[in-house]
Amino acid sequence: MKIRKGIQSHMMTNPDSVAKRRFVQALLTGCLLFGIITGCKESAEDVSPGKGDGGGATEVGVPDGAAASKTIGAAGGTLVSADNQVTLTIPAGALSKDMEISIQPITNEAMNGLAQAYRFSPDGTTFAKPALLMFRYDPRSVSANSPDAFGVATQGTDRVWYRTPEVTVDTMTHTITTPMPHFSDWTAYELFKIESISLAGANYVELGGSVDLEMLFFDLVEPIDIPSEGKNITIEKVEFRVAGGSANGSVKAAENPAQNERGVFPARYSAPSKNPPSNPVTVVADVTLKGKKAKIQVVKQILVGKDYFRGTFADTPFDWQNLHFMRNGNDVHVGGYNDNPSQSLNILLNSIDLTAPNRTYAYQDRADKGAWAEFASNYTDEHGGWISANFDCAKKAVRVSPGGVTITQISIVNGVEYIQGRLSGTFYNLPGTCPTALRYFPIEGEFRIKNTFSSGRKPASLANFKGK
Repeated sequence: MKIRKGIQSHMMTNPDSVAKRRFVQALLTGCLLFGIITGCKESAEDVSPGKGDGGGATEVGVPDGAAASKTIGAAGGTLVSADNQVTLTIPAGALSKDMEISIQPITNEAMNGLAQAYRFSPDGTTFAKPALLMFRYDPRSVSANSPDAFGVATQGTDRVWYRTPEVTVDTMTHTITTPMPHFSDWTAYELFKIESISLAGANYVELGGSVDLEMLFFDLVEPIDIPSEGKNITIEKVEFRVAGGSANGSVKAAENPAQNERGVFPARYSAPSKNPPSNPVTVVADVTLKGKKAKIQVVKQILVGKDYFRGTFADTPFDWQNLHFMRNGNDVHVGGYNDNPSQSLNILLNSIDLTAPNRTYAYQDRADKGAWAEFASNYTDEHGGWISANFDCAKKAVRVSPGGVTITQISIVNGVEYIQGRLSGTFYNLPGTCPTALRYFPIEGEFRIKNTFSSGRKPASLANFKGK
């Protein structure tokens, strides 16, 4: 493209700035990356493995990750899974001889299964004293962070999942612990979850539109044979509300005693006609259990309106139809273009602090640090490119745009990562050979874009991000 030729020509005829050469090289890399991205295709929707109904039989999980192994004998010992999400503690006297013990992460086929399931080997191993199995969970990735919101289950040889009647949940350390009488496939699972059932494959509800919801209560009926005082949980009442008030929409429960008996509590959320103050919107089901004073808050985040990347450059509106967001470690790329890519906008954010990403990133003099952006107004014109920092022939120095790029939120909604934010500044044209003077125009914009390559599984690096 001519825009690239113009950049290269200016770089070679302007030896005054090493920094200039570096950020122009990064520009070319960014353009190449954007070209690759736009050539990638994304599946219309993720394909999920079939789940069983209630406590019925399901498929058996398949290996999904690295296994961890250790020899443990009569003295007992501890083994932690390779992903650090599961700890197995075998007490002294539980085994009569040394045994090679392994933990293999597997795909989770259990209803409401929490993250991965785990296969413990040798399969069928029993203990003279029960082992102790502990799962770790991320409170930002569950529907309810409550001692009464989790269970632990094991899959039998009949492929049916059976619950352990005794489960201890620590909401401060975010762990779920249960006695383990034997080896097989095990998982932690959520007892409560709100599902959207009428979005027809979309991940958002239109402004002024509505979506049918179901608050699901799932507790395996059949316990495994462990003497315990554990009792079944019974729901007394479910009340729906929208966090933040009516400006974020409304939700109304649908009375259906027959469904309630099966642990299904239907409702309908109606989105506001204007952009809500909170987006995604949080729907809450306040669940009252029989014999319990405290309510369990089950939450569901719902996006209102489709994704966008819009604004003005040189007082001319832009509204990109093709949007991309991807992360490479701590670096972020956000891009937009139209079907006929005579215009595009690319943003690079470098070395984001993923524990606290929500802030403004100032533009820098190089594309490999801070924030950097490129607006292409016309690919057929070698001067059609505009960038957030460029070499000023008159001043013999790099001019850096004021303003910056602000991330207002990175969240996980329905298993997909989203970024929201805005940008402002002054972009400079590619001037060609000196002494051509720089021209510049203001830019303002806002965006909400899903991760183009999101797998549906919450990345480990997002452990500190809010969202469901």
